[in-house]
Amino acid sequence: MIEMKDLYAGYGRKRTVLRGLGGTIAEGHIYGLLGANGSGKTTLMKTWAGALFPVSGRVDVFGSHPADRKADFLASAVYMPDEISFPQLSVAAFERVYGRFRPHFSHEDFGSYLNALDFSFGVRIDRLSTGNRKKLFIAFSLASNPALLLMDEPTSALDPISTSKIEELATELKKNYTIVIVTHNMQQALRISDSTAFFLLGE
Repeated sequence: MIEMKDLYAGYGRKRTVLRGLGGTIAEGHIYGLLGANGSGKTTLMKTWAGALFPVSGRVDVFGSHPADRKADFLASAVYMPDEISFPQLSVAAFERVYGRFRPHFSHEDFGSYLNALDFSFGVRIDRLSTGNRKKLFIAFSLASNPALLLMDEPTSALDPISTSKIEELATELKKNYTIVIVTHNMQQALRISDSTAFFLLGE
Protein backbone atom coordinates (compact mmCIF):
# COMPACT_ATOMS: atom_id res chain seq x y z
CA MET A 1 0.00 0.00 0.00
CA ILE A 2 2.51 2.65 1.19
CA GLU A 3 6.23 1.91 1.00
CA MET A 4 8.95 4.31 2.15
CA LYS A 5 12.66 3.97 1.60
CA ASP A 6 15.11 6.48 3.09
CA LEU A 7 12.42 9.15 2.79
CA TYR A 8 13.29 12.76 3.56
CA ALA A 9 10.21 14.97 3.58
CA GLY A 10 9.53 18.66 4.09
CA TYR A 11 9.46 21.94 2.22
CA GLY A 12 12.74 21.83 0.35
CA ARG A 13 16.21 20.97 1.57
CA LYS A 14 16.35 24.00 3.85
CA ARG A 15 13.15 22.94 5.61
CA THR A 16 13.47 19.17 5.79
CA VAL A 17 11.25 17.92 8.62
CA LEU A 18 11.50 14.13 8.42
CA ARG A 19 14.71 12.25 7.67
CA GLY A 20 15.49 8.72 6.60
CA LEU A 21 12.07 7.13 7.09
CA GLY A 22 11.46 3.59 5.94
CA GLY A 23 8.71 1.05 6.33
CA THR A 24 5.37 -0.15 5.01
CA ILE A 25 1.73 0.74 5.64
CA ALA A 26 -0.25 -2.44 4.94
CA GLU A 27 -3.75 -2.78 3.54
CA GLY A 28 -6.82 -3.33 5.69
CA HIS A 29 -5.59 -1.68 8.88
CA ILE A 30 -6.09 1.49 10.89
CA TYR A 31 -2.94 3.36 11.86
CA GLY A 32 -2.65 6.09 14.44
CA LEU A 33 0.02 8.65 13.62
CA LEU A 34 1.23 10.42 16.74
CA GLY A 35 4.01 12.79 17.66
CA ALA A 36 4.84 16.12 19.23
CA ASN A 37 3.79 19.38 17.62
CA GLY A 38 6.12 20.09 14.72
CA SER A 39 7.39 16.51 14.50
CA GLY A 40 6.19 16.12 10.92
CA LYS A 41 2.90 14.24 11.10
CA THR A 42 1.06 16.50 8.68
CA THR A 43 4.14 16.81 6.45
CA LEU A 44 4.32 13.03 6.15
CA MET A 45 0.61 12.73 5.39
CA LYS A 46 0.82 15.43 2.71
CA THR A 47 3.74 13.56 1.15
CA TRP A 48 1.72 10.35 1.06
CA ALA A 49 -1.20 12.27 -0.46
CA GLY A 50 0.95 13.77 -3.21
CA ALA A 51 0.59 17.35 -1.97
CA LEU A 52 4.35 17.51 -1.31
CA PHE A 53 7.26 16.08 -3.27
CA PRO A 54 9.80 14.08 -1.25
CA VAL A 55 12.99 16.02 -0.57
CA SER A 56 14.85 12.78 -1.31
CA GLY A 57 14.34 9.06 -1.01
CA ARG A 58 11.27 7.25 -2.18
CA VAL A 59 7.62 6.81 -1.32
CA ASP A 60 5.26 4.60 -3.33
CA VAL A 61 1.51 4.39 -2.86
CA PHE A 62 -0.27 1.69 -4.85
CA GLY A 63 3.04 1.20 -6.65
CA SER A 64 3.31 4.76 -7.99
CA HIS A 65 4.63 8.12 -6.85
CA PRO A 66 1.83 10.14 -5.19
CA ALA A 67 3.19 13.47 -6.45
CA ASP A 68 2.69 12.27 -10.04
CA ARG A 69 -1.05 12.62 -9.35
CA LYS A 70 -2.02 9.78 -11.67
CA ALA A 71 -5.72 9.20 -12.22
CA ASP A 72 -5.81 5.78 -10.56
CA PHE A 73 -4.06 7.17 -7.48
CA LEU A 74 -6.45 10.12 -7.22
CA ALA A 75 -9.41 7.75 -7.53
CA SER A 76 -8.12 5.49 -4.76
CA ALA A 77 -6.87 7.93 -2.11
CA VAL A 78 -8.58 10.67 -0.11
CA TYR A 79 -6.75 13.19 2.07
CA MET A 80 -8.70 15.08 4.73
CA PRO A 81 -6.72 18.05 6.08
CA ASP A 82 -7.11 19.40 9.60
CA GLU A 83 -8.36 22.81 8.46
CA ILE A 84 -11.13 22.74 5.89
CA SER A 85 -12.68 25.57 3.89
CA PHE A 86 -15.66 25.16 1.60
CA PRO A 87 -17.18 27.17 -1.27
CA GLN A 88 -20.55 28.91 -1.12
CA LEU A 89 -22.64 25.85 -1.92
CA SER A 90 -25.47 23.86 -0.46
CA VAL A 91 -24.77 20.28 0.61
CA ALA A 92 -26.57 18.99 -2.49
CA ALA A 93 -24.58 21.26 -4.80
CA PHE A 94 -21.32 20.27 -3.10
CA GLU A 95 -22.12 16.60 -3.64
CA ARG A 96 -23.09 17.21 -7.26
CA VAL A 97 -19.94 19.21 -8.07
CA TYR A 98 -17.32 17.20 -6.21
CA GLY A 99 -18.82 13.72 -6.18
CA ARG A 100 -18.31 13.42 -9.93
CA PHE A 101 -14.54 13.55 -9.40
CA ARG A 102 -14.75 10.42 -7.25
CA PRO A 103 -15.51 7.36 -9.42
CA HIS A 104 -16.53 5.22 -6.42
CA PHE A 105 -18.66 7.88 -4.74
CA SER A 106 -22.03 6.69 -3.39
CA HIS A 107 -24.95 9.10 -2.88
CA GLU A 108 -26.63 6.59 -0.60
CA ASP A 109 -23.54 6.18 1.56
CA PHE A 110 -23.09 9.95 1.77
CA GLY A 111 -26.58 10.48 3.14
CA SER A 112 -26.23 7.54 5.50
CA TYR A 113 -22.97 8.82 6.98
CA LEU A 114 -24.31 12.37 7.36
CA ASN A 115 -27.35 11.06 9.22
CA ALA A 116 -25.21 8.80 11.40
CA LEU A 117 -23.11 11.83 12.38
CA ASP A 118 -26.20 13.92 13.20
CA PHE A 119 -25.20 16.49 10.61
CA SER A 120 -27.06 19.80 10.57
CA PHE A 121 -28.60 20.30 7.12
CA GLY A 122 -30.06 23.52 5.77
CA VAL A 123 -27.00 25.75 6.18
CA ARG A 124 -24.76 26.78 3.30
CA ILE A 125 -21.58 24.79 3.83
CA ASP A 126 -19.24 27.80 3.99
CA ARG A 127 -21.27 28.95 7.02
CA LEU A 128 -21.07 25.66 8.90
CA SER A 129 -19.35 25.39 12.26
CA THR A 130 -15.92 23.76 12.28
CA GLY A 131 -17.41 20.58 13.73
CA ASN A 132 -20.07 20.33 11.04
CA ARG A 133 -17.49 21.03 8.31
CA LYS A 134 -15.53 18.06 9.60
CA LYS A 135 -18.64 15.89 9.69
CA LEU A 136 -19.39 16.83 6.07
CA PHE A 137 -15.87 16.08 4.87
CA ILE A 138 -15.70 12.82 6.83
CA ALA A 139 -19.01 11.68 5.32
CA PHE A 140 -17.86 12.71 1.82
CA SER A 141 -14.50 10.97 2.28
CA LEU A 142 -16.08 7.72 3.43
CA ALA A 143 -18.74 7.83 0.71
CA SER A 144 -15.95 8.13 -1.87
CA ASN A 145 -15.01 4.55 -0.93
CA PRO A 146 -11.24 5.04 -1.25
CA ALA A 147 -8.70 2.28 -0.77
CA LEU A 148 -6.61 4.72 1.30
CA LEU A 149 -8.05 7.33 3.64
CA LEU A 150 -5.67 9.85 5.22
CA MET A 151 -7.27 11.92 7.99
CA ASP A 152 -5.51 14.74 9.84
CA GLU A 153 -7.10 15.34 13.27
CA PRO A 154 -10.59 14.37 12.05
CA THR A 155 -12.24 14.55 15.48
CA SER A 156 -10.48 17.62 16.92
CA ALA A 157 -13.59 19.85 16.78
CA LEU A 158 -16.22 17.18 17.40
CA ASP A 159 -18.29 16.50 20.48
CA PRO A 160 -17.74 13.18 22.34
CA ILE A 161 -20.77 11.48 20.77
CA SER A 162 -19.68 12.34 17.22
CA THR A 163 -16.10 11.35 18.03
CA SER A 164 -17.28 7.97 19.28
CA LYS A 165 -19.33 7.46 16.11
CA ILE A 166 -16.34 8.27 13.88
CA GLU A 167 -14.24 5.76 15.79
CA GLU A 168 -16.95 3.12 15.36
CA LEU A 169 -17.22 3.80 11.62
CA ALA A 170 -13.45 3.63 11.18
CA THR A 171 -13.28 0.32 13.00
CA GLU A 172 -16.13 -1.12 10.93
CA LEU A 173 -14.63 0.04 7.63
CA LYS A 174 -11.05 -1.11 8.12
CA LYS A 175 -11.83 -4.32 6.22
CA ASN A 176 -12.43 -2.23 3.11
CA TYR A 177 -10.03 0.68 3.60
CA THR A 178 -6.59 1.44 4.90
CA ILE A 179 -7.01 4.37 7.28
CA VAL A 180 -4.29 6.59 8.75
CA ILE A 181 -5.38 9.06 11.41
CA VAL A 182 -3.23 11.86 12.78
CA THR A 183 -4.18 12.46 16.39
CA HIS A 184 -2.77 14.04 19.53
CA ASN A 185 -5.00 11.78 21.60
CA MET A 186 -3.07 8.73 22.75
CA GLN A 187 -6.18 7.03 24.10
CA GLN A 188 -7.98 7.48 20.79
CA ALA A 189 -5.05 5.98 18.90
CA LEU A 190 -5.05 2.97 21.20
CA ARG A 191 -8.83 2.52 20.85
CA ILE A 192 -8.98 2.46 17.08
CA SER A 193 -5.57 1.47 15.77
CA ASP A 194 -4.23 -1.88 14.73
CA SER A 195 -0.84 -0.20 14.63
CA THR A 196 0.37 3.01 16.21
CA ALA A 197 3.25 4.84 14.59
CA PHE A 198 5.25 7.45 16.47
CA PHE A 199 7.01 10.10 14.42
CA LEU A 200 8.98 12.19 16.86
CA LEU A 201 11.60 13.33 14.39
CA GLY A 202 11.94 16.88 13.24
CA GLU A 203 13.85 19.98 13.98
